[in-house]
Amino acid sequence: MRKVLCILLSAMLLSSCVKQVETDVFCSLSLTAVMPDGTDIMQMTVDNSLPGNFLRNVNTMQKYDFPVFVNNHGGPLRVRKGVYTIAFDGVARIVGESGLVEKKVRFVAYNSPDKAVMLLEDSADVRLELIVLE
Repeated sequence: MRKVLCILLSAMLLSSCVKQVETDVFCSLSLTAVMPDGTDIMQMTVDNSLPGNFLRNVNTMQKYDFPVFVNNHGGPLRVRKGVYTIAFDGVARIVGESGLVEKKVRFVAYNSPDKAVMLLEDSADVRLELIVLE
């Protein structure tokens, strides 16, 4: 009886010493689109069906759809932590002097694995410096 009690107490002590490891494998990703001249984007859309538009995990090759951007922001998206390539062509709607103006924009700063962005924290905000095509 005494041996059983000692074994139970030892097991309880050992299990209480184990550090609890949090294993959240997902990141809450927010995207912030920025025009070159600092103009606020009222809305921006990306055609997710085009092969050149991608938000892709380099390790798993899993592709995520881009959200609709409102007031420069898109997301949050729930993505698996990892290294990501990001590139797209989109249409940004801004308020100009003559009213609502649509501009074709492009983002290519993270378009290859050697330029990829690491998303390893529980949350991240990635700044997307856009290029105006028109």
